[in-house]
Amino acid sequence: MIHEHLNPLASIPWDKPKVYAYYSGAPNYWDKAKIDNNLFKKYSTAQTQYSAYDTKSIMHYSISPDLTTNGFSVGSNTVLSPTDKQFIATVYPK
Repeated sequence: MIHEHLNPLASIPWDKPKVYAYYSGAPNYWDKAKIDNNLFKKYSTAQTQYSAYDTKSIMHYSISPDLTTNGFSVGSNTVLSPTDKQFIATVYPK
């Protein structure tokens, strides 16, 4: 499973200067290249199997509304979403 915020169909309105400032500080201390790779480098449609963008996926990073331009946010998902379960069932059939 890919990290859902990197889904080719995701259109997260990131506030990139705020994201760079946040992730370059404690506790991550990521450089710009690592931030770009982990948050902004979406998978191409030819690179992965993907479904509709799923904000409830357990594979989605949480996103603070402070890191987007319009208050978009995603909480800390701790259970598999229906889409997660459906995909896992195709990879690991009973």
